[in-house]
Amino acid sequence: MQRNILSRWESPAATICGLVFTIIGTVFTILGIIVGIAVEPVFFLAFGVMGISFLIAGGCCLIGAGRKKKQKKFLLERGNYIMAQVIETRPNYSVNVNGNYGYEVLCRYQDHYGTVHVFKSPLVWVDPTSLLTSDQVRVYVDGDDYDHYYVDLQSALPEIKMH
Repeated sequence: MQRNILSRWESPAATICGLVFTIIGTVFTILGIIVGIAVEPVFFLAFGVMGISFLIAGGCCLIGAGRKKKQKKFLLERGNYIMAQVIETRPNYSVNVNGNYGYEVLCRYQDHYGTVHVFKSPLVWVDPTSLLTSDQVRVYVDGDDYDHYYVDLQSALPEIKMH
């Protein structure tokens, strides 16, 4: 089975958590309503309130994951790109999957006003330092709004398949 190292950064963790929380919340809410009506109203407080809390948490995860995916798609389709200079590749110790840490690439761009912008790439699961084919990467931005960006590492990496 071949995997591209860049496709794993978009892990479906938020979507999976959102779905799990939403399903548990739905079950607990329905259970709380049925048992609360049939047996004792205090069961609605126990199960229903907990179920509604899970529904809200799951909904927030799903909405957040959807917005992130939609923003990336928008930037790749309609955003402008700038070429940013790679300044550092470093492990991100806050993300650990099965004992492996993800890596992120920091790059900088100086706009025509003289302001230096530093962008952080999505996580990749292999150290890309020796694999970079260029010292510059494309960064897709939303017009002049550099707060909404996507660092396209594929523009500076060869095709990589892990076996």
